Amino acid sequence: MSNSGSQDPFEDAWTKSSILQEDDLLRQHVERRFKSKYLKVVLKSKNEEEESRAWYGFYHWLTLPTTSRKPFQIPEDEADKLIDSLRYTVVNFGHSNKRKKETNAK
Repeated sequence: MSNSGSQDPFEDAWTKSSILQEDDLLRQHVERRFKSKYLKVVLKSKNEEEESRAWYGFYHWLTLPTTSRKPFQIPEDEADKLIDSLRYTVVNFGHSNKRKKETNAK
């Protein structure tokens, strides 16, 4: 989801986690992972169940304990807030794109 020439539509969402606010490299890592993997699945999902699985997968990845491959763990309450904000942005972005397509079709 590239917004060249304008700000990242998810920018506000990343502020929902104090851990991501405090560590810019970590925020960039989480953001890249979200956009390259989970967001693509959410946008391609054919039904609510597929979409829910993608969000749960992202939540699970965020909240899993630290490992050698994932050197962070976001508390569950912060992950909930982050995902709620991301979902809100995706829904609004989707409705915005739908309105643009409808306007262009007229």
